[in-house]
Amino acid sequence: MKGHSTTTALVRVTDDLRKGIDDRLVNMLVLLDFSKAFDRVHHKLLIVKLRTMGFSEHVLRWINDYLSERWQRVFDGHEYISNWASPETSVPQGSVLGPLLFALYINDISDTLEYSKYHMYTDDVQLCIQFNINNFVNAINH
Repeated sequence: MKGHSTTTALVRVTDDLRKGIDDRLVNMLVLLDFSKAFDRVHHKLLIVKLRTMGFSEHVLRWINDYLSERWQRVFDGHEYISNWASPETSVPQGSVLGPLLFALYINDISDTLEYSKYHMYTDDVQLCIQFNINNFVNAINH
């Protein structure tokens, strides 16, 4: 997102933690690193999600073509150690579209988070739960 950076994400989380401390709450922070998750973006599910977001059929076909018919194999530095395969998952890393497609793919993660604040930046998600120490067991169970 324009105007956002790792510094912005760090400031937001730090501010949330500071507010929790000021309110005498326990802060529980869970950090998720999705860097390897770029490899797990399922192409068909991504297209379904983009369709529900309102992308036009023309754009969906273009993105599908961009992701389809890619071929890869493993090279260990000396020789190829696998056969050619066309993956049904992954978005191209190092590309301009890769991080954007990944962000759109996980964009609905907030729909499942009822009890925590969250901050997302590229392939990182920070979950923050604040609670009174007397509600520790209940907070952990949710």
